Amino acid sequence: MKVNRIALIDPKIGCIRISSSISKGIIAGIDFKIISENKSIIKEFKVDLSASSSFDKTITIDTQLLKNANLVWNVVYCSKDVATQTGTFKIELFQELSRVKLNLPTDKNLVDIPLCMFKKTLDFTDSLMFILRT
Repeated sequence: MKVNRIALIDPKIGCIRISSSISKGIIAGIDFKIISENKSIIKEFKVDLSASSSFDKTITIDTQLLKNANLVWNVVYCSKDVATQTGTFKIELFQELSRVKLNLPTDKNLVDIPLCMFKKTLDFTDSLMFILRT
């Protein structure tokens, strides 16, 4: 897997909060996976952004397991109404109250979003690699 986005994390803090959000009027389902350097799945969880436009998940983990691991997210989305044809999806990472530094933003502009009532969706997959700060 080719990963260009890097998240620099503090190895002394044993939890990471993943905050995901999407523009109002858009329904989304997200499948998150943390995949180790040797390609095994460390953690996996799913998020439903249909009732709310944001979600936070705190993961308590030995940060040494995250060394060179990838956080991969697959997002499936559609529009609740005709008026919503564009929007933005975003992920932010935090350790305690500090935002994790990323070399590239995680924002994704969404365009030509199909209506959910027609049972059509769009999807995308993106990722980042965790690097331990020394």
